[in-house]
Amino acid sequence: MIIRQLIEQMWVPDDEYNIRWLPIKEQIFSGSKYPQMIFNPEYHLYGITSTGLLVKEEIEILQECFQLSHIEEEFILIIEDEHGERSSPKIKLRLPINQPWYKTLPHTKSLEEIILEEFQLTTGCYCVFGSNGIWAKYVAIDLVDMDMDIWAFKDKALMDLFKDRHRDFPDNINKEFMDMLPKEYGRIEL
Repeated sequence: MIIRQLIEQMWVPDDEYNIRWLPIKEQIFSGSKYPQMIFNPEYHLYGITSTGLLVKEEIEILQECFQLSHIEEEFILIIEDEHGERSSPKIKLRLPINQPWYKTLPHTKSLEEIILEEFQLTTGCYCVFGSNGIWAKYVAIDLVDMDMDIWAFKDKALMDLFKDRHRDFPDNINKEFMDMLPKEYGRIEL
């Protein structure tokens, strides 16, 4: 019951999405389909092999970075990329970032596991971004040789702060990740 209520609270109705969230999404994302550049040019990019759609550790790192940078952030949005390969309905979820909502979940499951089970998200592309439009993450699951996350930050200092706190991957995985990316992503940092 708790899981169903949580999903219902997170779901974004079409009107709210079109009025409030779509303009922010369009400010961040170019509207192109991967492998073309998916972020608008004013964002600094940081790429890694995927840690998952949305993991608790990343949320905590974001919260810490926002606090250190005196940034007010209200929500995290998870929007299925309409250019993705899936044929199911668009996923539109809104999660409050400053509430420890993930601590109320059953201990046996992560938020990502719950979302994956409820919406059958096993492949596709997802735009994850904040309500202030200064950061985002593009997640590609099972569409390329390696699952990937590409983070984008409007402010380079915020990106550097996030990178300092995010776990690193071995150089061979970073090289493999870079080799996989199309030339349009030449400005990405690891």
